[in-house]
Amino acid sequence: MIETQNSHYEIFLASRFEEFKELRKILREKINQYKFMKAIDLNNNEASTRSPLAESLFYAKKSEVMILLVGESYGTIPDGEELSYTHLEYKEAIKDNSNTRVLVFCIGKSYKNIIEYSDDINMSNWQRELEKNHRIKKFEDIDNVKDIAEKISIDLLTSLYELNLINNKDLNLNTLDLETIENNVNDEFLLEDSDSILLDNQYQEDEEINLIIDNNDKIEGFELLKIPNTLAAIEQKQEAQYAIDIRDYFTAIKHLKKALDLKPLDFETNYWLAKLYITSAKKSLFFEIEEYLLRAAKIAEKNNNIFRASHCYLLIVQASIFSDKKHEGEKYIKLAEELTKNFAKVYYEKAKFLFSFNENVDAKQAIDECLRIKMDFLEQINSDPFFIPYKNEIDEHFKEMKSKLYKTTEAILYNTNNIREIFNMPIYNFNISQNSITELWINARKGVVSQYKIITNNLKILSNDSLSKFEYNKKNLEDDLNNKIQSNNNNLDKSIIKLEKDELVNINSIEDKVQQKIILTDTYKHYMFYPLCIFLLMSILFVYKNNYNWFMIFTFLSILPSYMIYFFIKKNRKILKNKDLEIQELNNLFKIDKEKYLLDKISREDELKNDFNSSIEIINNKIKEYQINSHNLKKAIEIFESKSLTFFEAKFIPFKSLNKARVGSIIRVHKYSKKLETDIQLEIIEDFPVDYMIENILDEADNIKYSFLAKVKSKFKNKMILSRVEAYL
Repeated sequence: MIETQNSHYEIFLASRFEEFKELRKILREKINQYKFMKAIDLNNNEASTRSPLAESLFYAKKSEVMILLVGESYGTIPDGEELSYTHLEYKEAIKDNSNTRVLVFCIGKSYKNIIEYSDDINMSNWQRELEKNHRIKKFEDIDNVKDIAEKISIDLLTSLYELNLINNKDLNLNTLDLETIENNVNDEFLLEDSDSILLDNQYQEDEEINLIIDNNDKIEGFELLKIPNTLAAIEQKQEAQYAIDIRDYFTAIKHLKKALDLKPLDFETNYWLAKLYITSAKKSLFFEIEEYLLRAAKIAEKNNNIFRASHCYLLIVQASIFSDKKHEGEKYIKLAEELTKNFAKVYYEKAKFLFSFNENVDAKQAIDECLRIKMDFLEQINSDPFFIPYKNEIDEHFKEMKSKLYKTTEAILYNTNNIREIFNMPIYNFNISQNSITELWINARKGVVSQYKIITNNLKILSNDSLSKFEYNKKNLEDDLNNKIQSNNNNLDKSIIKLEKDELVNINSIEDKVQQKIILTDTYKHYMFYPLCIFLLMSILFVYKNNYNWFMIFTFLSILPSYMIYFFIKKNRKILKNKDLEIQELNNLFKIDKEKYLLDKISREDELKNDFNSSIEIINNKIKEYQINSHNLKKAIEIFESKSLTFFEAKFIPFKSLNKARVGSIIRVHKYSKKLETDIQLEIIEDFPVDYMIENILDEADNIKYSFLAKVKSKFKNKMILSRVEAYL
């Protein structure tokens, strides 16, 4: 880029003094009112150590721009010279080693559409020379000096602007239309513009092409020494860049030519050599400019950089304007259009080209097309001094545009509120009735971005769930419930088995104890049986001996063993009875414990089922909420894609087009893209979850129903694979 210097730009006024005295005075005042430039008018009676001729030739060569005013007469020829003062100044300015751009203005009755050449042979030859070398602005009405001065000053500003020596801040030409009206939209809504800016800046096709690129660091040290031509070419380009920075374009051209000899197929060298030739605005250089830029364009296309190639064609168009080669300009505009179909800069330069050849109606259509693609150019149109002469008719054209913009913006903002309402979000109360064109555009784009953000946020929430996930969770809950119930039953069975074991152990223990007691009493009983038998036998013996006294004694003695035997028998019976009672009591306790376990089991089952039913209810509520949200998302996407995105004007859509698609980028595929891009086969992946019920974007005839967003998954020469859902995730 040609950098702006802090010093004044010197504008040399060249003409016959007396013929254009008033015009020079007005021009001098107009030029000097700007801080960045200074008029060099040698008719100022200032003293100089140089001769008048030497002084004028010095400034003619030193100045950035010469304003050459040519009238009806040739002028005074200095002693020892063959040409007039003004002619010599012109010759000095157009020398190869001069950095001066010459703007030629022919003023007088002889200058109509076709120049009426002077009878003066010197004047006639000069007129033909000027006509051959430059695109001349002609003014027949010599009385309207102020109007002529205004038009000349506009041409001057345009030249400086095209040379990147000044910018819109220097000129301060912005119209009222670009001023911001406060409080016309909600503050929350305004914040969303940053997202729009982010989307706008995905690619920088409009960037200036730098002479020195930053990839030379890939070749360093000894590796660079192995390719001496490359190293030498880089050095020449660096010197050229330095010369450009100090506005020494002749020196820059010399270094670039040397660089081109070393590396003829370097894109930047070819491009910038042509660009510097354009600064001189000489007709004679057109074919050289064309040669360099065509070579640069081929290099760019070979490297698949079609936008750089388009830049090259547009520079040739610029050259065709000052060279009066309308046919050539039309040819290269067509090439740029075909190469980069949705490149706003093409139509911006096309508009300037058409205005330059008085095709104003077509020029305004080109402006429409430019702004349709990228509304940012509105500011550039308002800043570019080239458009000042056409301001009234452009402003009138913008009024019609504004009316259409208003309806579109209103529709987009209406869609925005509809989407917000779907998701129970606060509704914005937009007031766009007093919006400028720029504000209408900004608010429309904010509306589109807002819709996109709402959809992406809700899609992210929904993407964590699905109906299959909910059904899976329900199945897991059912399985978990069955497992817990089974576990509960198993625990009951184990508890009852343990009870039974414990009961059996206790019964056995009781029986063991009873058995021991019975054995003991039986032993005692047996011990008593033998004495009883003895006493009974002795009683029988004594009865037999008739010894009744002893009979009585032994009979009496047998009573005690008999009683003891009876006692032990009775005791055994009591033991057995107590055993039965104890076992019965044990059985009752077991029964109670068993019933308790059963009740606990039933209670636990009820608790598990209640928890299950609560969880199922929560999931069912989530399913309902999910279904509502997915339905809302479906409606929001349909509004966004079928209404907001389908507006033909790309300027409202902060997403790149199909033509500018890159792998990984999010693009808008317009509903007519398939018809326009027959050379590209689109494979659209319909990857929205089935639950969302999003309709396929293609109808039965394989035509796109309406515009949609997609993420570029992969891109080949004739095929592009697009994902719909990933555009929002």
